[in-house]
Amino acid sequence: MATFLVERFLVEVTARQAAPLVAQLHARAEAVRQAELERFAARLADLDPTQRQAVEALTRGVLAKLLHTASVKLKDDAGTPQGERNAAAVRDLFDLG
Repeated sequence: MATFLVERFLVEVTARQAAPLVAQLHARAEAVRQAELERFAARLADLDPTQRQAVEALTRGVLAKLLHTASVKLKDDAGTPQGERNAAAVRDLFDLG
């Protein structure tokens, strides 16, 4: 039982190592989403509040689905050589510094 608890703790600690990068990735994607909504503001101006909420929900949902697998992979592989390669690739591809 103690071994299981130690292993679970180690898994959680290594997953937390990826949390800042995952947060940066999501923040970058949200900034792009917001910028695109602003860019299309004139075209969206005639939407009623319900339609506007639908556009917001749709764009948030697309982002969440696109980022889900990458986020899970970063967390699952954190603390491993593959995790370091994945993290470096995400930082490079999304210019996350």
